[in-house]
Amino acid sequence: MYTPGEWRAKATDEGHWLIVCNKGLIADVYNHIEGYEANAQLIAAAPDMYEALKAIIENRDVTRDHHVNKFFEAGQKVARAVAKAEGK
Repeated sequence: MYTPGEWRAKATDEGHWLIVCNKGLIADVYNHIEGYEANAQLIAAAPDMYEALKAIIENRDVTRDHHVNKFFEAGQKVARAVAKAEGK
């Protein structure tokens, strides 16, 4: 299982990005390759995307009456995860 907690991407004064959570450092993304800032945002969103996908999988077989609400909730999780991955 991954490290629990809200993962965040933080820029450093040295020009690279840290992925951190309340437990400490998750990753250090250096600026050696193109797209390093976007890579950091994507890594920070990984737990959110995992939980959103898990919600979709868990609710794929719910009854029709509950399906719309459960799918809507899962869709909201997906939208938040994608926004976080895009640094929004």
